[in-house]
Amino acid sequence: MENTRNTVAVLTGRGENDAITGLMTSLAHLCELSDLKVEIFNVSDFNPKESQRFFNTISSGHVLFGLTYLGIGQSLEVATRKGGNQNAWEFFNIPLLKLQGDIPAYFLERHGDLPRTSVNLYGCEEFLAFHQSVLPKSTSVSMLIHPWLISDTPEAEIDFSLREKGTLHFIKNGGNPADLETLWRERLAPEVANQLLELSREVRATGLKVGKLDLHGLVHSYLASQRIDIRANAPLLCFFAAQMDDYLRRTKSTLLAQALLACPVVIQGNRWDHLDTAGAVATLLPAQTFQATEAIYQTQLGVIDMSPNLDTSCHDRMMRSAGSYSFALTNQSSWLEGLLPELNDAAFCFHPDQIQSAVQAALKDPAACVELGRTYGRAFRAAYPSDRFVARLTTVAELTRLRHASPKPPLQPYMMW
Repeated sequence: MENTRNTVAVLTGRGENDAITGLMTSLAHLCELSDLKVEIFNVSDFNPKESQRFFNTISSGHVLFGLTYLGIGQSLEVATRKGGNQNAWEFFNIPLLKLQGDIPAYFLERHGDLPRTSVNLYGCEEFLAFHQSVLPKSTSVSMLIHPWLISDTPEAEIDFSLREKGTLHFIKNGGNPADLETLWRERLAPEVANQLLELSREVRATGLKVGKLDLHGLVHSYLASQRIDIRANAPLLCFFAAQMDDYLRRTKSTLLAQALLACPVVIQGNRWDHLDTAGAVATLLPAQTFQATEAIYQTQLGVIDMSPNLDTSCHDRMMRSAGSYSFALTNQSSWLEGLLPELNDAAFCFHPDQIQSAVQAALKDPAACVELGRTYGRAFRAAYPSDRFVARLTTVAELTRLRHASPKPPLQPYMMW
């Protein structure tokens, strides 16, 4: 049956350093260049004129699916002829694919069944497992997606010799774990604050090691040791998990940045005021927008990365590095070991001496780093073809459309939906 739907509606929103727009633009670009031959309808600001264009588009019958970050636009409604309002995605039976960049602990309701035609896209096994743990009765579809190329640059257009003259850039905003501890003490009951402080020590000890982090399992085990069972209480589980996830990210990034201060690299981002910069060798620069930092990937020796408490996939910095065939010095992971063991051998563990040794080794042989970046870009493309990525989005969208179609397509007379 011929598909006449030739439009993908992409919804973006405001985020720190314009990262949300950068990610959604990269996905829109993949769809646009795929074999689908679709048009991209971008929605970024719901002013009256933009809203009218949006509703005209989704009512046309030509939208293949919507693509959004963290459920932006999931509650949009249309007025029906019978009176009242109905969710727009449900009314027109348009699948809304929601890119979920974190564990569901932060915005649980955006991982649920609104709209009923929603699909949660998770980039790693850890996030999907958390969803299954806290939303066992959810009827929406979820899918594990592989990484994709961001700012895909033809290899022949890259000046690799220029990169050998550059340095390494750690592109990340900071966060002080001590500030979070203070927040707990000031705003929570002492008993609850003490639980978080105690649990954070256990999470730190486990989370700094190489390997998959079972965050909700750690929360369950900690509370079970006190004869407290919250397995059926999703809000409490999410509360503990979100606090621990944030704490561990702050701890890792601070440990990494503090170690990098002794190296001739660039630390680029905001909220690093808590670092002890006495005698620092590194250069500290304020954050730039997602788009502005693209020049770093194209011209510098490489980037320093830190995965956000996951082991089975990567952060978008690694996808951007792959897109530009650039070197990325990151923490060791099973994902990287499976993709390119040589790059994982060059990676670091979360210990100051190991971080500094990995940086020094990279800076000592820039030509080897540039070549490793080229190898990484090739390995990434071989493992994660862009057409396959878009084809999987289309497949899960059509499954969702079929699930909610009314009437359903006639099949066997004994097949009852």
